[in-house]
Amino acid sequence: MLELVALGEPLELGKLLTVSAVDAVEQIEERGLVVIADEEARPQSGRRTMIRLAHPLYGETVRAELPRLRGTRRYRQLAEMHETGSHARADELRIALWRLESGSYSAPEPLLAALRLAWAGHDYPLAERFGWAAVEAGAGPEAAVLLAPVLGYGGKMRQAEALLEKVWEQPCDERTRTLLISTRLNIMATLGGRRRPSRWSKRPSCC
Repeated sequence: MLELVALGEPLELGKLLTVSAVDAVEQIEERGLVVIADEEARPQSGRRTMIRLAHPLYGETVRAELPRLRGTRRYRQLAEMHETGSHARADELRIALWRLESGSYSAPEPLLAALRLAWAGHDYPLAERFGWAAVEAGAGPEAAVLLAPVLGYGGKMRQAEALLEKVWEQPCDERTRTLLISTRLNIMATLGGRRRPSRWSKRPSCC
């Protein structure tokens, strides 16, 4: 119970009670470990009863002592608790992060969607995490054209160029190929207009 709150706070009390007993919640509240209060939500949703830790140090302690496999399971529980219903963008990002932490992703498409959400929300470190996970999941050029600008924005131009170089000859559709070319040209220009590599002498025939 306390582990779920430490990993996912703030949480909706109603959702937490779908996986935890009321008595367990009452006990940690009585011990002063958590605070339960009504908070304003999205206009269409009205107020929500939320639960969060009473002090940040409680969370640091719980997370530091949490075994890795149990932490993975807790993140999976958090994601499953929120699978149904509509969500605000911030909630969607948190759910995506929980799924990433739990190793629940087996396909790159949800990771790419989460990358776009994080980028739109100006959470660049999180966008980078989703981007690298998408690359590892096999998204190839589709991930590279999204991740490279994120890396560039963070001043990691060399990493961005290396990523684009790595996927340059992988198969992709015409739109992605166009984005791949324009993104790499922009990064090269930022790096100082270096001479185009020899492999750029002709357009790859991978589309």
